[in-house]
Amino acid sequence: MELIVIPQELERLLHAIDASQARSLALHYAEQTLRDEPEALPAHLLETSLSYLAAARLSLQEGDTANLKAAHEQYFAARHAIDDLAESVSWIASIAVSAACQREMERTGILAAKSYVPSVLDVAREGQKIAGRRVQATGGDPAAVRAARWEQARKQLVLLVESVPFPG
Repeated sequence: MELIVIPQELERLLHAIDASQARSLALHYAEQTLRDEPEALPAHLLETSLSYLAAARLSLQEGDTANLKAAHEQYFAARHAIDDLAESVSWIASIAVSAACQREMERTGILAAKSYVPSVLDVAREGQKIAGRRVQATGGDPAAVRAARWEQARKQLVLLVESVPFPG
């Protein structure tokens, strides 16, 4: 029997999806991670991070970055004076929004132009790292950390499968 290595299968499948699906999944992966880590973030930062993702989702649907500009400013304002854990966990929202909307944000002056655009795979990997850090911070051994990362990859794979439209 061949072992299915979920993180590797997830990566393989993420390389095969189209750009629109990748943008949407990046936002879903970040939201899932943030909702899995509510104790790591102050309530206002969790709410602001989720609002930033929602504004990016709306921007993709409507093709307009007007709401995204305000959400971007609120998100970065909320990140001041937070601890290192909250800063690192909440950063997944920024990675996801960039993966989904960076070029549009550059065109409208929300972001300065950059050559690198994060991908849905970057968001997935960050979510897995965050899951592992949580277990490690609570004294988990290396096997428990790997298991937490694996479980996060499994959840991400389920989201990917749920997002695949019927081919007919």
